[in-house]
Amino acid sequence: LEVRKDRLSLIYVSESYFTMSGLTRQQLTAFEKAPLKVIEPTDYENLFSQLTRSLKRNEVVDVSYRVNYGDVQKWRHARAVNIPYDKSDYPVFIVVLTDITEMKQQELELKTANDRINLAFSLLSTSIWELDFKTNRLTLWKPFGDFKISVETFDNFEKDLISLGIIHPDSVKDFLEYVSIMKSGAKSGNGAIIIKDSAGRYVWAKESYRVVYDDAGVAQKAVGTSEEVPNLVDEK
Repeated sequence: LEVRKDRLSLIYVSESYFTMSGLTRQQLTAFEKAPLKVIEPTDYENLFSQLTRSLKRNEVVDVSYRVNYGDVQKWRHARAVNIPYDKSDYPVFIVVLTDITEMKQQELELKTANDRINLAFSLLSTSIWELDFKTNRLTLWKPFGDFKISVETFDNFEKDLISLGIIHPDSVKDFLEYVSIMKSGAKSGNGAIIIKDSAGRYVWAKESYRVVYDDAGVAQKAVGTSEEVPNLVDEK
C-alpha cells in the first residue's frame, strides 16, 4: 500500500484478500482494481491520516474501518507497518487485514443488551449495590435523571457511609447490626435504614441482600438493593 500526498494507492493484493472479501479478481476489476474504494469515506480519511502520521513517529498502525460491498457492510482491522520498497517513490506499508465483522456485531448486541438493562433500571427507584468482603469496598449504582445511572464507590464501607452522613445518626446502630449479620455468614437478609437521598434529604430505605460464594463455599461478596420509601424524616 502506497501512501501518496493526497491518497492511498494499492500495489498488491494477496489471494487471502479475495477469500476474506468473497470477491474474485474479475469482480475486483469492477472496483477499478482498487479495493480501497469500498472503504467507508470517513473511515478512509482516518486510515489515511493514521498511516501518514505514523511515518513521522515510526509507529505500527492498528486501525478498524468499515467496507461496503453493495448493501452489505463489513468491518476490517488493519495492522500496517512501513517497509523499505525501492520500486516506489512513496512510503509503502505492508498491511495485514482481519475480518472483525462478527466481533463488532457481538459488541453491538452486548451494548444493546446493556442499554436495555440500564433503561429498565433507570425507570426504577431502586439502587443496586455490591460489597466486596475482602476489600470492604462498596459499589453503588443509582438511577437519576432521564434514563441515566450514576456509579459511586466507597473504599471503607461502614466508615465512609457513616462519616459522610449517608446513614442518618438515628440509624447508625441498626445499620451496623445489619452489616454485622451480613458479614457473619447470613446467606440473605433485609432491613430498613434511614439514608440520605440524591437530593440530600433523609428517607427510609428498604435494604435487602444475598451473599455470593466461591466454589469452596467462602463468602466473597454481597449483592443487594436499596429502595427508597417516600416517607421523609426531618434531618437533624
